[in-house]
Amino acid sequence: MSFGLSKLTTHFPSLDVEIKGKDSFEVFGNIYVNARWGGFVVDEWFSIKITAENFPALPPLCVETSGKVINYHVNPQKDLCLGSPRVLHEEITAHPDIVFYINKFVIPFFFSFRYHQQYGVSPFGELEHGGDGLFPKYREIFKASDLVICTLLTYGTKFLYRGHHPCPCVSGLRLRKCHGPRLRALFENYHPALLQTDLENCASSLKTRETGQQKTLFETRYAKAKKVFNALLKGRGKV
Repeated sequence: MSFGLSKLTTHFPSLDVEIKGKDSFEVFGNIYVNARWGGFVVDEWFSIKITAENFPALPPLCVETSGKVINYHVNPQKDLCLGSPRVLHEEITAHPDIVFYINKFVIPFFFSFRYHQQYGVSPFGELEHGGDGLFPKYREIFKASDLVICTLLTYGTKFLYRGHHPCPCVSGLRLRKCHGPRLRALFENYHPALLQTDLENCASSLKTRETGQQKTLFETRYAKAKKVFNALLKGRGKV
């Protein structure tokens, strides 16, 4: 195992690590945030616990344990909202290094938190949450409506992909001849747990009054996808 753990204490002397498995570990302790943007400075210690399971296929979860972060971008599971699953996945896949993760996501989060407390706005712009934060990226990729995007996501894993099905975009082509290749390339190394999160967030944010065959197809595929994901992910992050 590497993942930057051997150099962790060099960069962050007040952090400890506990190895849980070949691709699982916990990092805990204190980090010193010393950052400046414009005339605003954060010079402060924060306590954290980072839990990594199936790393780097799944991004780690970071919890702030000092009780300082209140009412600012914390997920229902109490982990910090550091970005969309897809952005985290792309960055961690390209840089499977826990030191990179802390520098890229955790420290900027704490700086943004204190900046927001002071000025009421985030220094780097507000991130949309849930499907509202995911749809713009997927619209750019698929050039399709939100309903079609949601339906395409139900084909995103090899366990759900059916290339012979008509493409949900109603082009008249089979999925394999239309959006299928783009879909498969996009999700080839995307963990089913992340795809499940994307699908659930997009489905809950779906704002459409469409009825008829397309809506029925999505509802049918979504019900099937939930069953498949539940079966796949019983092993807590393992496939």
